Amino acid sequence: MTLNVRSKAKPKINVGPLVNEDTEVISLVEDMSEEFNKFFISVFTNEGNESIPEAEWMYKEPTDEQLCDVEITEKRVLSELERLRDDKAAGTDDLVLTFLRKIKGGISYLLTLLFQRIMEDRDVPDEWRETNVVPIFKNGSRGEASNHRPVSLTSQISKVFESIIRDEVVSFFERYGVIKET
Repeated sequence: MTLNVRSKAKPKINVGPLVNEDTEVISLVEDMSEEFNKFFISVFTNEGNESIPEAEWMYKEPTDEQLCDVEITEKRVLSELERLRDDKAAGTDDLVLTFLRKIKGGISYLLTLLFQRIMEDRDVPDEWRETNVVPIFKNGSRGEASNHRPVSLTSQISKVFESIIRDEVVSFFERYGVIKET
């Protein structure tokens, strides 16, 4: 039995044709993409930066521990790689999670170095700021862009990093009683 890896690597997305507001049928991929883009932009909320409240520092006593002191170890990175689910789509890095899980032992050290460097420099790679937006059909007519919702697919490596940071933030606030353990 032969496994066709290519068929497992990319999700099968059958979208279109679409019908625009002038009831014209759109079947070219580029034109459908533009139609989805117009619709998704129209429904996004842009909150802006002007109304972000200033946070008060809630700890009056100095502590030795700081939230920015996140320790990223190879064991921790390997643990996150083991938690990856095979049923998630590849992101902008085109890395399939089944593949990442299979090579986790070989890449955990390199990812640890990368993540430590990101923490040192306090700057994430530009590629991690990119997403692939995929339309997911909700209900109704498949020919209307409004019957789809956008899903952003981001870098799988960035998700591993974000997971480590999220766990550290939650743990930090649990230690100080800001949030309760569940």
